[in-house]
Amino acid sequence: MTARRSKLAVTMIHARYNRTARILLWSMAVLVILQLVLGVAADKASKPLAGQLLNQHVRIGLLILALIVLRSVWRATHAPPPLPASVPPWQRLAASGAHRLIYLLLFVLPISGYVLWGWIGRPLDWFGLFDIPILFEGGDDETWRSIAGYSQVYAAYLLMALLVTHIAAALWHEFVGRDHLISKRMLQRRSTARSSR
Repeated sequence: MTARRSKLAVTMIHARYNRTARILLWSMAVLVILQLVLGVAADKASKPLAGQLLNQHVRIGLLILALIVLRSVWRATHAPPPLPASVPPWQRLAASGAHRLIYLLLFVLPISGYVLWGWIGRPLDWFGLFDIPILFEGGDDETWRSIAGYSQVYAAYLLMALLVTHIAAALWHEFVGRDHLISKRMLQRRSTARSSR
């Protein structure tokens, strides 16, 4: 019985993301939602407030860029827990594709945002810690500014659609499929461990 409990505990640990991965994911989730809200609010706000919101938008965007780089390195060096055998192949493929696309968008959005901000050339500090360097100057040719602008708009809408789909899939697994796939992998389900004893 003791060996069975130990085996179950080890299986549950391996089926769940480690603490660092969970911290990175949840902190990025909060920041991305905040970033999307700031972007929409800045677009709707009047000029003085819009400028302040955009400043925070740039700062948070660079923080997200740093975190997605860190998370990508962590993911490359730490294999994620495998999906249970009950998940059908098409769901595995869809989840993998969605995750890869979200990663890509989380690179595209802050980089294109930095290009747009750099084109304006307005000085900005990063939460008072240091000045954000401007690595290039915008010229008469606004090709890259246009590319960055369109990338921002379409990538933001695509990211919102993916997040809504991702959240809907998580809720389905939790309350309809009742395999508790997300909570088992991303949350500390101690009650499950106790009930198995």
